[in-house]
Amino acid sequence: MYTVREQAEQNLPAVLQAISKIGYQEVELYWNLYSHPAPELRRMLADHGLRAPSGHVDYKGFERKLDYAHALGFEYVVCPMLPKSMWNSLDGFKRLLTSSIAGERSHASWECVSASITTITNSGALAMSAASIRWLRKPIQS
Repeated sequence: MYTVREQAEQNLPAVLQAISKIGYQEVELYWNLYSHPAPELRRMLADHGLRAPSGHVDYKGFERKLDYAHALGFEYVVCPMLPKSMWNSLDGFKRLLTSSIAGERSHASWECVSASITTITNSGALAMSAASIRWLRKPIQS
């Protein structure tokens, strides 16, 4: 959906209809569409025969966004970029790679399943320029 973000922000139902009409069954959502309540956004997708198994979220306030992601039916949540303050923190990045987070009301835990680092070198020193993390939703066993 990010590719058609300008059109989606002007008329989301029309964009969803066009996407469905050309044969897509799944889309990946992104942060600017989350101004809609989760049940409304999920209904809009379903009205056009679409589902969203994943979406991009900003890392800031990430844990609070997990219940919203669960309500949308996401199986994966992607943080496409960590905050700039974490770009040069290899320890912080490692901590994220081994962490799990539970949503407060979603009855699901989220586990980091993949990550990538885009790096640059500066005078022989390694500097992290961006990082992306992908989280998988797992049901909490009662």
